[in-house]
Amino acid sequence: VLVYNVPMDINMISPADIETVTVLKDAASAAIYGARAAFGVILITTKQANKEQKVSINYNNNFAFSKPQSLIEKASPLETVRFYNDMGYKNGRYNNGQDISAWLGYLEDYQVNPGKYPLGYYMDEGGNRYDLRETNHLERMMDNYGFQQSHNASVSGGTAKSAYRLSFGYLDEDGILVSDKDGYNRYNLSSFVSSEIASWFTVQADVKYSKAKKTNPNMNTLRNWSPYRLAQLLPTYYPEGDVEIDGETYPIGTPRWNIMNSPVQSENTEDIRLFGKAIFKPMEGLLINAEYTFNRTNYDKDEYQKTVKYVNAENNYFSLADSYSGNSSYQLDEQHTNYNAINIYGNYDKTINDHSFSVMAGFNQEYSYMRKVWGKKLHVVNPEHPSLSGADGTMTTGDEYDEYSLRGLYYRLSYNYKGKYLFETNGRYDGSSKFPNNSQWGFFPSASAAWRFSEEKFWKVNPAIISHGKLRVSYGALGNSNVRPYSYLEKFALKTYSTTGSSSEGRYLDGKAQLRYTLNPDQIPDNIGWETSRTIDGGIDLGFWNKKITLSADYYVRKTANMYTVGPTLPDTFGASSPKGNYADMSTYGYEISLGYNDSFRLAGKPFSFGIKATLADYHSVIDKYNNPKRDLDDYYVGQRIGEIWGFVCNGLFQSQDEIDAAFDGKGYKNNLMQTSVNYITYPGDMRFEDLNNTGTIDNGANTVDSPGDRKIIGNSEPR
Repeated sequence: VLVYNVPMDINMISPADIETVTVLKDAASAAIYGARAAFGVILITTKQANKEQKVSINYNNNFAFSKPQSLIEKASPLETVRFYNDMGYKNGRYNNGQDISAWLGYLEDYQVNPGKYPLGYYMDEGGNRYDLRETNHLERMMDNYGFQQSHNASVSGGTAKSAYRLSFGYLDEDGILVSDKDGYNRYNLSSFVSSEIASWFTVQADVKYSKAKKTNPNMNTLRNWSPYRLAQLLPTYYPEGDVEIDGETYPIGTPRWNIMNSPVQSENTEDIRLFGKAIFKPMEGLLINAEYTFNRTNYDKDEYQKTVKYVNAENNYFSLADSYSGNSSYQLDEQHTNYNAINIYGNYDKTINDHSFSVMAGFNQEYSYMRKVWGKKLHVVNPEHPSLSGADGTMTTGDEYDEYSLRGLYYRLSYNYKGKYLFETNGRYDGSSKFPNNSQWGFFPSASAAWRFSEEKFWKVNPAIISHGKLRVSYGALGNSNVRPYSYLEKFALKTYSTTGSSSEGRYLDGKAQLRYTLNPDQIPDNIGWETSRTIDGGIDLGFWNKKITLSADYYVRKTANMYTVGPTLPDTFGASSPKGNYADMSTYGYEISLGYNDSFRLAGKPFSFGIKATLADYHSVIDKYNNPKRDLDDYYVGQRIGEIWGFVCNGLFQSQDEIDAAFDGKGYKNNLMQTSVNYITYPGDMRFEDLNNTGTIDNGANTVDSPGDRKIIGNSEPR
């Protein structure tokens, strides 16, 4: 995403400040942007004031409510217990190992006579408790509605020589979780000033500031106690009495989700971006632009987590332990990123009779610096004010650091003759500090040509029928340097021997000095450099009935070479894993067809325009080179179509035991891969899979393309 030629986090821009959005997909149009264009380019321009514009004040807002939809349908307690019973289990996974048949009996009785169990559970003579009520943890976790609001205001104006625009945006979203610690808010400030110092010299300045905060329940708790994973027969509420955690009392009827998710994590992001531009016009047709961008991002994350123990006391099933474990922790992460970019480019346009020329050349320099530190400490003393200094446990710290730079020279040459013959060529010579000296630089050219055959004299077709026709062809190469910095260097991890302990970690020198040591570094690849994508595209554009109907069609082939991925498999005796490098190639084939209709008429004396557009597109990618000589199915392999799904073929359900016994030519059905019962025994009602390799059992073979067992390609996950 480029805003005025420089990458930007889209969250820094209020939607109300966006003027245009342009998507560049083919390599010829995107090549001028070099390494950043490897996966396509989205160009965004923001709103600016016009000169001699009167003062204009704008305000808009939006209010909305969100509600969770399409929640997963959970099994009832009776369905859950029947499931485990049908699988042959004698005791259940979610019922403390109690007898399944007893649970099943009580649940079936509860469906018929719920009045016998006024508290929703049954206590047998042995003190075992059987919860019978049906509870949906997922629904109780979600709020009924999440409220959202946004506000945007701007002031703009200008004179004959200058223009300005100031804007403010505010977004606030309440999440859909019951927890009051689930939300997001963001502030956006933007200011733009343009001043014409002289007829040949104009300066512009654009300052943007964004501050965002996101809070949500602790993700570890969310994963470990997800309502998706909780059976519906576990109680949602604590019915036995008040529960106290960290001095806070949760009364009878408190949802367990509220208690489990009182830990919280908070993320704060602050961005400031300064953009300055000077425009020189030394002569007619020549325009020189000098741009500088500075972007600083401050990011910090606070995370507080606590452990809650549960016990299965005789009369206090699924309640909190009498003594709170106290194993709470607090973690702080801070990250600072500086980004600088310089763009200097000039454009010269010239027309001589029917010939039009355009020449553009420029220089680009980008530099990025990132530093991250983090710390974590156990046993928080005051959970209301968690901090590293407010915990008495062990402190662990760490940091990360990287910096890199990109530098490029680029050009564009365009030629147009009478609007009939069009030609353009682009090129970039890019360098990246992420690569070693011998492969830092790469040249990535592109060229495109078009012929408007509808402008030729021989075109005899009635223009009222086919009013426009153009053939296009393009070729482009793009470079990708999206690898981690220092990937080509040997990196050493330093460690410190402790002064206590009986293992090798307890060694020390002179009875007190800690010993610093390092291990052998990871292997570095024998080659690492630019990944290159080369695309050939052919297309046609047609307009019918004075362009009321438009048709555009493209077909393209993209070859991606030297993809950055895992290296060749090394023998175990080598003693290290294979490093990543430029070891793979891939081809992509695709097309796109677009059909549109546009028209207008006068409505109430004023023009009314309308249009509709439909697009059909498809593509598929095939692996041409990859280090997987055995063609294992657990990895990519040569010839693989990206997204292909290997699976077993089901041809129905077993209707009787006789069908099971008669399967596989009378040998009986055998499937030790898929557990449908506790002992892998197949029963009537189970799915029946085909024995494709005729081994008398359902198996994976050698787990390779040539020996896949009873699997074959049954579909593809890529969108069509």
